[in-house]
Amino acid sequence: MGFIGHNGHFQVVHNGNMVCRMYVAGVSGTVTDTSAASIVLYLEKGDMVAIQNLDSGEYVFGDHYSFFSGFLLKETDNIPSVVG
Repeated sequence: MGFIGHNGHFQVVHNGNMVCRMYVAGVSGTVTDTSAASIVLYLEKGDMVAIQNLDSGEYVFGDHYSFFSGFLLKETDNIPSVVG
């Protein structure tokens, strides 16, 4: 949730690569804004997924107003075949 009068640009990154951008418009007055995105990623052990704030000096409400979550859709078996 963005602060009133403050805009925010954010992106979801996977291993340092941007996969999605989000914008929060903090319209002046008494209105706050929210943003959401749904992304499906193929992840491997050790992969990093993060939310980055693209606006220096801007921020969003913390506590229970902002969250980031994920869950396993399907487990895959990528163990290569043994040859020889």
